[in-house]
Amino acid sequence: MGCSGPGGNSAQLLQNKGFKEARVLITDNNVKVIYGTYSTEGEAYTALNRLHNYDAFTDGWITKVKE
Repeated sequence: MGCSGPGGNSAQLLQNKGFKEARVLITDNNVKVIYGTYSTEGEAYTALNRLHNYDAFTDGWITKVKE
């Protein structure tokens, strides 16, 4: 799941607020803050719906990441 913001700073701020799964994903053309890893798309959407209650995640979305 991703959220908008300036990369590493946003991940650290989220971690400081108790969102320990926040991390930065850097690709060839993008920097995203990623939160969580989920086994199914359904699990990801369930988590996203819960997180939408927090200001930092109001613009969150689901993204598939290959690492």
